[in-house]
Amino acid sequence: MITVALCFFRSTGIVIIPGPVDVRPPYSDETSGPVIVELAGRTGIRGVYFVPEGSSVLDFLIMTVAGKQPATVGTKLTDRLKSASLVTVGCADCGDGPDVNVGRMSAAKRFALGLPMDLNSVTSGDLELVPGIGEKTATRIIDYRRENGAFRKVSDLKNIKGIKEKKYASLRRHFSVD
Repeated sequence: MITVALCFFRSTGIVIIPGPVDVRPPYSDETSGPVIVELAGRTGIRGVYFVPEGSSVLDFLIMTVAGKQPATVGTKLTDRLKSASLVTVGCADCGDGPDVNVGRMSAAKRFALGLPMDLNSVTSGDLELVPGIGEKTATRIIDYRRENGAFRKVSDLKNIKGIKEKKYASLRRHFSVD
């Protein structure tokens, strides 16, 4: 645990609120941290948000879309959000409220945020973002998936020519099997 201070600027000066911050990555298996969620679609506040663990789709909408109740939903509002979720809001100006769907963030955004990319949905280009994976290795990973079906676990990467224990150790943090 590291203690940091959050600073809020007000017209009367600076207020410092100290508090503990867990520096483990949000995808850690040990304890959960914030959930990283992307908001997209027809809203003026698109972006990436760090929301508390256990937040539901409805909680997230209340935090971000000023509490507007969705009219139609492609997912249940009580579903809990996971890191790398993509919440897409459509037609926010419609009479009854926005349409809401939940999907997954693109692999490139996941990589940029330090979140693992799903081995079963990455493209060759996504794989090449990872240090240590070039065009040949990316092609081998895609070919392996096509020939053997979906990856069951990240350690299946060791079955690919050119990925031994040392290379696997440097790669595994970049991937998940969703």
